[in-house]
Amino acid sequence: MPFPFLWKIIAFLLVVLGTPAFMPSLGIIAGSIGYALFFLQIIDLTPKKRFWAGTSFFTLVQLVLLFWFTSHPYMYIYGVWAALSFLFGLQFGILSFFCTRKRLSTFTGAIFISSFCSLFFFLSFSII
Repeated sequence: MPFPFLWKIIAFLLVVLGTPAFMPSLGIIAGSIGYALFFLQIIDLTPKKRFWAGTSFFTLVQLVLLFWFTSHPYMYIYGVWAALSFLFGLQFGILSFFCTRKRLSTFTGAIFISSFCSLFFFLSFSII
């Protein structure tokens, strides 16, 4: 795909704005197109680069989505906000690590990846 950075920004905006808090009707589009655009951009990277791309992408998404967290009157909450966003990002990084062209081309591999999205075993938080 030409202009890979542009596609990552479009994926980021679809995922961030596709939550019920911003635009409820974009939830399905964000879940199907936003993440697909992101995975299409990182699928040919090395596993280590895929992991860090997924981690940084979803950390940024969570920093935006959890911004309400910073309305707390004390400053320590910024560290908690950043750490929580990074933990969510790490989980998505693990998911990105397993997203290979071979795994996504099989039906069972695609089911594995999609079921991982709703499990998120560390913090029990669904990304969609």
